[in-house]
Amino acid sequence: MNIVALQPIPSKHIRHLFVYKNTLIFILDSSFVYDSRNINLPTSIINASLQASTLIILLSTGHLVFIDLESLTISYVLKQSQLSIENYGWSITADSHYKTLALTSFRNRILFQRFGNYNSTDSFHEITLDTSLILHTAFLYPLKGVDNQHLYFIAVCALPEAKIRFRIYEWYTQNSLSDMALVSVQPVSLGLSPLPIFIVPIPCSDGAMLVFTESSVFLLLLPDMLSGKVDYKQYRLPSFPVAYYQEPYTDSTYHEIQHVYLATELNVIYTITVNTATETVTIAPLVDLQTTLGSSLIIIPSNEAGDPTPEVSIIDAANLTIHTAGDGAVGGTFFVTSTESAVNVEYLTSFQSFGPLRDAVTLESDALFDCLRSETQLFVTSGVDSASSALVHLRRGYSASVALEGLPMQGVKTIFSAKSSQGSYLLASYPYFAQLFQIVDPEEGSDDALQIVDYSALAELDLGAETLLFAPLGPDHFVHVTPSQAVITNFSGGYRAAEDKSIVAASVSGQHIVIAERMGEVLLAVKLYKFADNILEPVGSIEFPHDIACLKLADLGDGRLLIIIGSFTSEISIYEFNIDTAKLEISSQFENYRSDLNNLFLNDAVIIQGNLVIGTNSGSVVFVRPDGIFVKQVGSLPIQFFQTAERTFALSDSLFAIDNLSDLDFPQRVIIESKISWRVQAACLFPISSGTETVVAAVIDHNLNILVVDQTPDTISRRIPLRAVPRRAMHVPHLGMIAIMFETSCKTSRPSFLRFYDCKKNVIVTPNEDYDNWKPKITNDPGFVDETMLALIMWEFSVNGKQFKYIVLGSGIETKFGAKRGFVYVLSASRTKSGRVELQKRFVIATSAPVTCLAQLDEYTIVCGQRDKLELYKLSIDGDKCRVKEIDNNGLQCPSPVASIQVVKTTESQTFLSVGTLKSSIVLYHYDSARTPELISVCGDEYLRSIVCQCTLDDGTIVTSDKQRTVNFFQAPSISFQADKPVASSSTLKVLATVTLPTIIAKLIPVKEEISEIQKLIDPTHPAATDLVNTVLAVGLNGAVYKLLVLDDSSVKVFNWAAHAIANALPADPYEALMCELEQLRNDNSFDRFGGYNDNLPGRVLDWKKISQLHPKNRFARLVATL
Repeated sequence: MNIVALQPIPSKHIRHLFVYKNTLIFILDSSFVYDSRNINLPTSIINASLQASTLIILLSTGHLVFIDLESLTISYVLKQSQLSIENYGWSITADSHYKTLALTSFRNRILFQRFGNYNSTDSFHEITLDTSLILHTAFLYPLKGVDNQHLYFIAVCALPEAKIRFRIYEWYTQNSLSDMALVSVQPVSLGLSPLPIFIVPIPCSDGAMLVFTESSVFLLLLPDMLSGKVDYKQYRLPSFPVAYYQEPYTDSTYHEIQHVYLATELNVIYTITVNTATETVTIAPLVDLQTTLGSSLIIIPSNEAGDPTPEVSIIDAANLTIHTAGDGAVGGTFFVTSTESAVNVEYLTSFQSFGPLRDAVTLESDALFDCLRSETQLFVTSGVDSASSALVHLRRGYSASVALEGLPMQGVKTIFSAKSSQGSYLLASYPYFAQLFQIVDPEEGSDDALQIVDYSALAELDLGAETLLFAPLGPDHFVHVTPSQAVITNFSGGYRAAEDKSIVAASVSGQHIVIAERMGEVLLAVKLYKFADNILEPVGSIEFPHDIACLKLADLGDGRLLIIIGSFTSEISIYEFNIDTAKLEISSQFENYRSDLNNLFLNDAVIIQGNLVIGTNSGSVVFVRPDGIFVKQVGSLPIQFFQTAERTFALSDSLFAIDNLSDLDFPQRVIIESKISWRVQAACLFPISSGTETVVAAVIDHNLNILVVDQTPDTISRRIPLRAVPRRAMHVPHLGMIAIMFETSCKTSRPSFLRFYDCKKNVIVTPNEDYDNWKPKITNDPGFVDETMLALIMWEFSVNGKQFKYIVLGSGIETKFGAKRGFVYVLSASRTKSGRVELQKRFVIATSAPVTCLAQLDEYTIVCGQRDKLELYKLSIDGDKCRVKEIDNNGLQCPSPVASIQVVKTTESQTFLSVGTLKSSIVLYHYDSARTPELISVCGDEYLRSIVCQCTLDDGTIVTSDKQRTVNFFQAPSISFQADKPVASSSTLKVLATVTLPTIIAKLIPVKEEISEIQKLIDPTHPAATDLVNTVLAVGLNGAVYKLLVLDDSSVKVFNWAAHAIANALPADPYEALMCELEQLRNDNSFDRFGGYNDNLPGRVLDWKKISQLHPKNRFARLVATL
């Protein structure tokens, strides 16, 4: 078995946030984002720090990578093997003039290094401390009036007896690093909160720093610390501190009064004012952001437009731009305006960040998302508290923001745009009339707004009929075609190309126009014209014997034009016109594909990189290439194309984009922010000067929207706030909703244990008003403490031909006497006319232990994992009456606590139950209700693993994830019977493949993927060219999503090719050069101990972004990126 791991969705969990030259730097779990580019790193990130223009990152392998942001190169890599010590970089700090860098290990060593001078023999100095743990380190600011070569360094250490000790070092930077001298070791009392959360140096005359604990802040002056002072004045904090920000240091920063800005757990940012002359600290609120603040805080003084004003200090600024992220917080950018009477906060944007993932759900349904093409939709639940908890919809495509909306276009059929030296125009065509609008684009730097003005009365065009074509013709003119006439105009005069004709279709390219006219009941004439010097000159004509469904004129390059004609009989004719020789003839380029093309109903066509791309009436995009024809279904409505130099847009049920610069880039959806529906009725380019942005006019919900489309595709997350921490999620098909189970208390009536997300309406639905009635009346029990819901499944069965679909929950009960028990709730769920959900209690089963997991074993039987045992419950049917009773098997004991259970069907008559445990890996039980209704252990894993989750494939392969970050594929054994007892062919499960990933996998979801394009490129005669391939979506705890493809030996060749192409691809820009440096770093032998990143493809994680940015001719790798 070949397992290839792709990473279509990288982790969006923001660990740290920095700013360099007004550009944000996002540090994620295994990558960083700078200048809107995602840079993937070889392994996961432990710590990061920005010092001057150098980004320093500590990787999980122990490597310290120094990245110069000015040149976007790796300036230095410090390997732990050089020093025989692990985790240097657990804390990273530098002095204010960036002369020296201090790298702290997790235990008791500090490495001093000359900043930027990494190869000198005097560039390193290591000291070992006689303490168990180094909590914090910092260089104090140079003392006022003292040479800045004179530095003090402080290390805050924790002793085994939970006491705090400050170690103070002195050093003159012109001396050798080995002259670093210890001048004081001081025990310090910090009241009832002994462990400092962070320390903040303060620039002042004599040197000082603030020490923050969970409830207080202390001001420590350097003379006091050197003199042996132990007790310091304590100032109470209003809330737990989570982050701080201090303005950048300059030589003019020295004042007796300094300010530090503190973010707290209650979402308020405070101003900490320090007066070192009077040795006092005051605390005042700055702003309440009313959202969870993370571990990173950046505050930038701004003007009213939001532009940075570095000459103004934060304390004096009337406007502030605040960025916050990290530690599971959503994070975002806020604009704060302060007046004498109020503080106004505008939430400008939220970051695509979410905390630890709790569960994931995939849906493959058309109606739920208002798009007729079925595709997998991924929803994940995440969050660490009520403010950050959300259901996150993850999609991949081109993000588009709505810049302008509101112009009604009810019933519009098509929209056209045209731009020339005479102006920019937008035409909306309806079945029996048209409207023309002029686009007034304000000049650059002007405060005027863009205007869309109705120009219909001034255009002198016949707008009383449907418009077939409106487009620029040459640099100064437009062509307007209706069924009765074609007009060329510059809106100051007109030239009629055809009048009183029965025009069927028309198309334009540059200065050429082709028009199809009806010559009789059957015969049509396709006439090609050239417009030059205000003269329309006929240059060729074709007689066509069929009704024309589509007519397209396309520039093939090298002075050649293609005339593509599609008929209603699915026949496609392609003619080539040579501009230099004025010769019009049938194109021989596509003769080899004539039989294939004649099976297509043409609706539109374009040329991409000299290759013909066809849009069909059935919603598919067809790539006609010299090496074959490739088809991608994107919708069900006819395809319409429009193009820019960089990409081609395809409109069907919704809008898609194709990268023109790639060799074969299949369409990816344009995802419109703030829009639930993706359905687009009509679209075209919006004719304004947009710089590097692509601006599209689209009719959505019968209104014109102006969209700004991103330049590159990405993973886009849409958050649905939950306001409670989720535990489990599950799709409920008969409701068309996702059920979400919360970590809430039974004692409180709100929120409910269960809520439902309506996929189509994009709203959270609470159950009926009496939703608490299904809970047991146990709160009066004097021993009762609380109840928590732990498990959630669907139970589907039929009774007398009637289908039942129940929601089953498992809970755990805690009592004051230490006993723990649980309940199983079986609920019916129905949808009311108002859209709410009505829950009815059907069965309640008391259990002797908490119910940690559930599964449906067969139609009438469910199995419950209760701590370290399994219980079976069977539906007993007596006529129309049903009840659930326990099967007497005395509770089947498991070798260790049960973490997950999965039903495995290898044949129609053979069922296994795979039980994942916390200590003993998985144990396989055989179940045969016809022989005996009990579970019989048949085999297990020979290794001890702590299982997190599992799933099963169609062929019975068992897939598990464990806490060691590995995903294992097991083969279920064959079973024979001896004395009516099942006997496995082997006592241990066979491991088919193992993949180690950078994060713990929280959910495994089997899906089916088309592999036809890859197989066809490998071998066009491949007999399984249309097969589906088993794919497992592995959703990581950190938010990363991996696709684990299960491939045969021939299919895996393309991935070997792609892996080598990554290493050999030429960098196209500095970012690509940095990628290549990181790829070379990944190939370092010292990375071998991090599983999954070796040269053997089974288990190798291929970088999604890197593959997709390969040289355009690497079409194999481009196809890999589309999976």
